[in-house]
Amino acid sequence: MLFALATQFVFSQKSQTQDAVNVIYDIPFGQADSWDLIGLGVNSPKILQFDLYRPSEMNPEKSYPFVMLINGGSFLGSSNRRPDVISWCDSLAGQGFVAAAINYRKGFNPLISGKNIGPKTGMLRASWRAIQDSRAAIRYFKHHSQSFGIDTTQMFLIGSSSGGIIALHTAFMDGAETIPEAERCGSGRNNSFLGSLDSSSNFHPIYLQHTCDVKGVIALWGGISDLSYIKPDNPTEVLLIHGEKDQIIPVGDGTVFTIGKRMWFMPQIHGSASIHDYLLKIGKAHDYHVYSGKGHAFHSDGRISIRELRRKKFPGKDWPVVYNLGLDFLLKHSQGDNKRF
Repeated sequence: MLFALATQFVFSQKSQTQDAVNVIYDIPFGQADSWDLIGLGVNSPKILQFDLYRPSEMNPEKSYPFVMLINGGSFLGSSNRRPDVISWCDSLAGQGFVAAAINYRKGFNPLISGKNIGPKTGMLRASWRAIQDSRAAIRYFKHHSQSFGIDTTQMFLIGSSSGGIIALHTAFMDGAETIPEAERCGSGRNNSFLGSLDSSSNFHPIYLQHTCDVKGVIALWGGISDLSYIKPDNPTEVLLIHGEKDQIIPVGDGTVFTIGKRMWFMPQIHGSASIHDYLLKIGKAHDYHVYSGKGHAFHSDGRISIRELRRKKFPGKDWPVVYNLGLDFLLKHSQGDNKRF
């Protein structure tokens, strides 16, 4: 019933680049209180939406592997219609996947937050809201899997930059885990208690019957705030791709936006190399690719924008490399004995 109501306000059309793909825009999956730009403590609920990409010809008797795309943007801006996100969704739907590009709550004060100078607390709180929204989206897709033709045992996440951070935390954090910054950190609505990982975002409590487990995660120049979130018995498959000279999210340990050195007013992060070392330590198999001489978002020749990835040179020369690594990973872990393609 909820899906039927939601689709009254969207429309379906052919993809602009793939004849074999249909796209449905602006499907709502939840609502949650957003960051208040003015800071007056006004309740500012935000409708959370996604765009759905599906093969034009789907067998109604079958379910298909699913990929959820999470865009980057430093938790400040960006869109689920960035060219790189559209390229992923279009291409994967053309390969027989159901793909969805979600939006999520963004925003924080980069100058001060929670009575602290600098963006650290605000960025961490923004990341918490984003992870809440990502988990809410997974629960939504599981609840409506039959309507969308999704195989809930074959669900994957792809996140780029801050989206990679969201994807890794979504895949590996336990619902009972939290961060101090999620607690009340000052006066005003922007500093109120944000709730647990699963305490917000969905329209109805019925969605909480679903877990947030996924089959695999692809983190593109992403990172994780605490390596211990990754439990040895978590079966989620992992693909890590990073540029060795990334100064936005370091490939090893450091702070985000390192610009050559650690900055006390920025959050600490463990990049792909540190995650790789940790996964080796706990004996968890994974795929890991670090590219010498490459910077952040090197699939677009490093030309990024916080608000949008609107650059004439996207896709860059390395886009096929990144895409093919991702596609190979997805095919490897989604087909098994039950081939759908």
